[in-house]
Amino acid sequence: MPAWGSLNKWDKNPLSYNQAPGILMDKLDHMATGSWGPQGAAWRAETAAMLQEGRFLDALARDIADVQRQFPGKYDRQITEMLSYLWSGQW
Repeated sequence: MPAWGSLNKWDKNPLSYNQAPGILMDKLDHMATGSWGPQGAAWRAETAAMLQEGRFLDALARDIADVQRQFPGKYDRQITEMLSYLWSGQW
C-alpha cells in the first residue's frame, strides 16, 4: 500500500517491489478495492499524484481507509503489521 501501480510512478520512491508495504488479502476482497484492476486506474492515478506531491501518508491512509470501510476488522492485524514494518525502517 499504496498500490505498486502508483508507487512505481513516484520519482522519489525509495522502495523496491519486494520492500513496499502491503497486506495479504483474499483475492475477491482485493478485487473490491479502489485500486484494483482496470477500474482502479483513476484511483492509482490520484494516488500517484499524491505521492509526487510528497503526500505518502495521505495516500497510505486512503488505501487503509478503503480496506477498513469495506471489510471492518477483517484486515486490522495485517494493517498493524504493515505499519509496524513501515515505521521500523527495516526496508
